[in-house]
Amino acid sequence: MKNYKFNQVRKALENRGFYPVRGFGDEWSVTTVFEKSSGTQFGFEFVQVEEWLMENGKCTIDGLNPKKWAKINL
Repeated sequence: MKNYKFNQVRKALENRGFYPVRGFGDEWSVTTVFEKSSGTQFGFEFVQVEEWLMENGKCTIDGLNPKKWAKINL
């Protein structure tokens, strides 16, 4: 399965209404939390994008390959 870089994943999520709200990391990985409002009083959706620095910047969304995550969630 194709590996995606952080900039590709960020742009795809932003095109779907998500925006980054917090990030943290260490020398092995960086995690960025993205948020999307559902348009209701209580509704927010959150996803975590993990960028694996030790694996050439490979990214996952909630632990899944971005393409697989999109098939399940979009």
